[in-house]
Amino acid sequence: MRVPADVETVRLLLSVAAAGFDARFPREQVDVARGILERKGREDGEGAKHEVVWYEGCHHGWAIRGNKENEVEGRKGLEAEEQALRWFEARFAEVRARSVE
Repeated sequence: MRVPADVETVRLLLSVAAAGFDARFPREQVDVARGILERKGREDGEGAKHEVVWYEGCHHGWAIRGNKENEVEGRKGLEAEEQALRWFEARFAEVRARSVE
């Protein structure tokens, strides 16, 4: 991901699970991306719906192919899974609510 260029072009709601050890998306870029998404959210009224969650102690790709023997990555992988499920459930609930109106 190119930050800030790619984040500036985000048009749809976005949920990010960021790893503490990630040369491709380091903390400085995560913070910039979070700031851009918060600003975009204020501008379009969707601010609370974008989310960026930082997972300290995890390496890039941990949520998909994490080392289950690494206690931190194992636990935080489950947290990232819950993050994704909660985020999608909330988006689906919004769609259902609009379809009822």
